[in-house]
Amino acid sequence: MGLIMILSSSIFMLQVAIATERPIIGILCDEIDNNPSRSFISASYVKAVEASGARVVPIFLSRNYDYYKRMVDSVNGILLPGGKALESTVGGYFDAARHIFNYTRQLHEKGAHFPLLGICLGMQALAEFSTEDYDNSNSTLERCSGVNGRMLPLKMTQSFRNSSLYGNITPQIYDILTKQNVTANYHRYCIRPDKNLTLPWHILSLNVDRERKQFISSMELPGPIAGIQFHPEKNAWEWNQEHAAFEDALLASRHFYDWLVIEARKNNHTFDDIQNEDDSLIYNYDAIYLGREQIYRFESTSTSQRLIPGQLLAIISCLLPLIVINNKYSTIR
Repeated sequence: MGLIMILSSSIFMLQVAIATERPIIGILCDEIDNNPSRSFISASYVKAVEASGARVVPIFLSRNYDYYKRMVDSVNGILLPGGKALESTVGGYFDAARHIFNYTRQLHEKGAHFPLLGICLGMQALAEFSTEDYDNSNSTLERCSGVNGRMLPLKMTQSFRNSSLYGNITPQIYDILTKQNVTANYHRYCIRPDKNLTLPWHILSLNVDRERKQFISSMELPGPIAGIQFHPEKNAWEWNQEHAAFEDALLASRHFYDWLVIEARKNNHTFDDIQNEDDSLIYNYDAIYLGREQIYRFESTSTSQRLIPGQLLAIISCLLPLIVINNKYSTIR
């Protein structure tokens, strides 16, 4: 009987580990000029996720709770990216992130495995949702001086290894993260370790600002849900600012997106059909080059997503050869 129980447990663990070999990560859009009908995703997030072995689906703003519930049930993990969204925007980034966070927590309470990673603003949003007085205007966040644009090493807490995020960290990556200036910080607000968050967040690492005040640089909830205040994707994929782009920094930055995708492989969430999956992928949209950086930009109505000019140009460019072939007198060349 004991042997049967051991074998059953081993089979279950194996099934969890190989739930999907085709993971999809949802990335939440950020609003443009506090207008959720106009949104974008920095291409660096997409590239970072794809480099770790997953495909990407954009998650749009200004939708109802059922839409976000359906997206969580369809993808294998979600990334809440950094940005400049305001909490006060109706139907914006914070409203969408809150729906995603609340439903993800419901799944975790039922024993489901679904990773959620918040980066910079995403981590701050997760902290805001974890306080009883969430609606009390930035009660969780404080001004953080002198860290915007700085590369910093992490100062790990004593219990950092008792986590999903760092539990399997290699000695090499640990040394890089804790001894070299490799984490890209671009934030003016932060979460102090003395903030009494309602949910049991496990503080994994700390940093200090220019006034020598501590702020949380990474933290985790069971589930797993993780928040990091820095931007690992910038090191390899953004060139509009000075980042730590040397070999060790690039190697260490991979740890966080690899973690997200590895955890995403442990659930079998899928779209209801393959056509819906294909139509939802980021491949259906064109990245726009802004000079040293690319973004995906989305224009939407309340119920549908419209093609942006870049996509229309791509379609026209594909049709032009057909026009020329079918009309030898055409002046289009």
